[in-house]
Amino acid sequence: MQHGEGPRLVAPLLAVLVLSSARRSHDKTHLEVRPTFIRPCKINNNAVKAADAVFAMRGRTTVVFHLNVTVSRSVARWSKSTAVIEQCDQTVSAATCSTFRTFEFHDICAVMMSAAMPWARVLASIRPKMSCPVTKGKYTLSNGSLAMDLLNAVSGPLRLEGFVWRALSQAVDSRGDPHICLDSAGEFFRVRNRPKVKGIDGLASDKA
Repeated sequence: MQHGEGPRLVAPLLAVLVLSSARRSHDKTHLEVRPTFIRPCKINNNAVKAADAVFAMRGRTTVVFHLNVTVSRSVARWSKSTAVIEQCDQTVSAATCSTFRTFEFHDICAVMMSAAMPWARVLASIRPKMSCPVTKGKYTLSNGSLAMDLLNAVSGPLRLEGFVWRALSQAVDSRGDPHICLDSAGEFFRVRNRPKVKGIDGLASDKA
C-alpha cells in the first residue's frame, strides 16, 4: 500500500459501516409521508392556476391524496427546473424554515418521468395522462400515494422525522421565464413493517 492510500480506503469503509448500521436500526420500520399542502407558488406567470388537494388515511399507515390541478398554458420545452428544499420547525413560515438543499436539473423530463422516483406512481395515475413538458389542461388524481422505496433506501443516516419539509419546485421555458411552480410540504413518520405470514408449507414444516 502506497503512502496516502490508507486514509482514502478507510473513509469509504467507514461510510459503508455507518450506512449499513443505520439501515439495520430501521429494518423493522419504514418511512411514510403525511402531506401538509400542495398549492401553486405565489409568483408571476405561474401556469398552475389551481391545485386543490385532499388527504386521507387508508388503513392505519398509508396516506392517500386526491388532487385537481389546472394548468393555463403550454410551452414547447423546459430549459431548466429547480427544487428548493426547506427544513421547517413544525410549521411553514419565513421564521421557522431554512434552506436545506437546492437542486437544479437540465434534463428535466428524464428526472420527472423516471420510474425510480417517488412520484412515478402519482404521475402514472393522473388523468388525462401527463406529458413532459406539462401542457394546458385540467388534471385529476384519485387515491394517489408516493412510492417511498427510494427514500427508505437512503434515509438511514438522515434525520427526516420531526420536521416539516417544504419543496418549491419550478420549471422554466426556453426563454428562462417561469412556466409551472408548485409549493408543497409534508412530514415523514415511521411505521412498523407488517409481519410476514407463513404459508401452509411453512407451517407444515414447522410442525414436522
